[in-house]
Amino acid sequence: AQLKALLKILSDADSDQAEQWTARLIAMGYQPLLRVMQSCDRADQTHALLQTALVLHIYRLEQGQYPEKLKDLVPKYRADVPRDVFSGQPLIYRRTARGFLLYSVGPNEKDDGGRTDTDKPPGDDIRVQIPKPEPSTP
Repeated sequence: AQLKALLKILSDADSDQAEQWTARLIAMGYQPLLRVMQSCDRADQTHALLQTALVLHIYRLEQGQYPEKLKDLVPKYRADVPRDVFSGQPLIYRRTARGFLLYSVGPNEKDDGGRTDTDKPPGDDIRVQIPKPEPSTP
């Protein structure tokens, strides 16, 4: 009901008034809306990372080791190479001596090397690492 009333006001206003109202509404609601959208994107990315980690584990069970690159999962284990929600690029994957590091660059779209907000120094990436990394020390 409130949205309908607001749309009616905007449709009845002349173009200058409508622009002013739109600018005010954006200024009032943009930051909370951006945070909600980023939270949803982070949740979607975490889900995609976990799905890919499961596929990597299945690959290791069948092949005896993790793949060299994510492209090796296609087409038997995945239809395509998994992409980063934030950058649009393929997820970043590194096979390690005992497992793997798989991550997204996160909302800042900057590659922090797989560092998350709990690392020292902190990063903005979203990661799945097998085995679980040791806690960072300052």
